Amino acid sequence: MWAHLRRSYEIRNEALYLAVVEEAQSLRQHDSTVEEFHRQMSAVWHRLDILGAEYCPVGTCRCCDRHWGQRDTLRLHEFFSRLRPEFEVVRSQLLTRRPRPTLDEAMPELCAEETRLRAGA
Repeated sequence: MWAHLRRSYEIRNEALYLAVVEEAQSLRQHDSTVEEFHRQMSAVWHRLDILGAEYCPVGTCRCCDRHWGQRDTLRLHEFFSRLRPEFEVVRSQLLTRRPRPTLDEAMPELCAEETRLRAGA
């Protein structure tokens, strides 16, 4: 009986996780500001973190550092790829920097570019 309940619960979690993944894939900046869009993406990423499998119970080992680094890079690319096309120049500049900035480090420059674009319109 417990095994059946566990399987039923896991299936629902998988279905919920898939729904959140699909929501993340459908998000685009559209008419949102950079900050609004960042809040939307961050909320979805937070839900994915909660629903996802625990990576390591310790959370402080080298494999965890590598995992979190890869996750942050993926999220930077996801965010950049869903911005409006007018952010292409600043996006390219940020991606060619070494070391590559984190999304939090890139946000002020994206917001400044957004302000510049609005002023020029």
